[in-house]
This record gives sequence, structure tokens and C-alpha cells, in this order.
Amino acid sequence: GCKIVDYLNKVRVEKAKILIENDSIPMSKLHNYLGYKSKAHFFKLFKQLTGGTPLEYRKKHIKTGRDI
Repeated sequence: GCKIVDYLNKVRVEKAKILIENDSIPMSKLHNYLGYKSKAHFFKLFKQLTGGTPLEYRKKHIKTGRDI
């Protein structure tokens, strides 16, 4: 019941969360990897859908060796 672009944005943000949590892609390249041309646009969209920036999300959810 949503527009295709809205669905695609949600899927991309979910993929971003996984990449952020695993610290597998530098924050500066994340938007490119997910298919966004503009870093600012992606960060704005991420904040709209999650309530925080990608950096805030990383600080809160990053998996480190200390968790083991």
C-alpha cells in the first residue's frame, strides 16, 4: 500500500543499517553503495526513516570485538 519509491527507500535504509552495524563500508561511501548520488539526500532520508543520522545510528549499534 505504498509507493515504489517509498518501499525502495525503506529497503535501502534497512541495508544501510546492516552495513553500519557491521562497520563494513566507510560512512563517506555509504550513499554511493546504496545507489544515492547525494550524500546529503541519503542522510536526510535516513534521519526521516530512523529518527537519527547514520553516524548516530553507528554509535548506538556498532558491533565491536568488545561485545564477545
